[in-house]
Amino acid sequence: MLNADEPEKADLIWRNGAIMSADGAVSARDRGFTLGDGAFETMRLREGRIVFWADHRARLLRGLAFLGVPTPACLDEAPEGVFELARRRGLAAGDAVARLTVTRGLSAQGLAPASNATPTVIATLAAAPEATPTPRQLTPYTEWRRGVEAASQFKHLSGYAPNIAAARAARSVGADDAILFNEAGRVVSISIGNIYAIDAAGCAVTPPLCDGALPGVCRAILISRGLVDEAPIDRSRLDEDLLLVSNVARGVQTAELADGPRWSTATAAQKKAADRLQAAFADALAADALAADAAPGAARMED
Repeated sequence: MLNADEPEKADLIWRNGAIMSADGAVSARDRGFTLGDGAFETMRLREGRIVFWADHRARLLRGLAFLGVPTPACLDEAPEGVFELARRRGLAAGDAVARLTVTRGLSAQGLAPASNATPTVIATLAAAPEATPTPRQLTPYTEWRRGVEAASQFKHLSGYAPNIAAARAARSVGADDAILFNEAGRVVSISIGNIYAIDAAGCAVTPPLCDGALPGVCRAILISRGLVDEAPIDRSRLDEDLLLVSNVARGVQTAELADGPRWSTATAAQKKAADRLQAAFADALAADALAADAAPGAARMED
């Protein structure tokens, strides 16, 4: 229980190994703030524990290595720190969402980073998004096309301008999200997740990484189980195939373009394919959560 000297629950974060108030947690000289010099992961919690931690950790480390940011000394304390933060925030029951952000840390002015900078690591929490029984409504966004680059393979702080612009455009027309395209005009993703096209025969494909798709954790699960193939998705397929979208916070959801095919007219094969993908992610989520609950140290974290 918090005492009178502790900050309000909603203001609590985990920073560099300690739980503290969000106020003043980031310096005005932190390169994450000034230059977007860092990477992040958005992760699902179940009963306060990070699900798919190994996958998120691996992608985060790939991003930090690309940026040349040293691995933070406290990184492997994150699961326990997030669990305690969830408990203190009242989010340790059921599902929640955590964001883990790593920046290069403090540095003098200029682009070249200091060689002795100490990374800043911050975890924040939010309630899990509410489930939506109806398909997510999408709109194409072509004003800003994503380039295909090495930095598209992880979540970096300075690379989300197209996603933000797409999300704003979607909201302006009453849609839930927007579809982004690459410079060749092929589908890449939605602003906050991966996208899949399912043809009338029930065959599901998702854009390949070489087209700029993010290697999403949910996406990797579906591919590894042989349920989804990687293949380019041209704009014309959006007028023919049914769509699914995914991220770890929301799982696998049906989606529709305003002027595209409707799930209400799906073939039996398309419905079966969607059910298989949704069930596969749900099974993986349950299995990983169970493994985390049984892992050494889980009982100690409950103390």
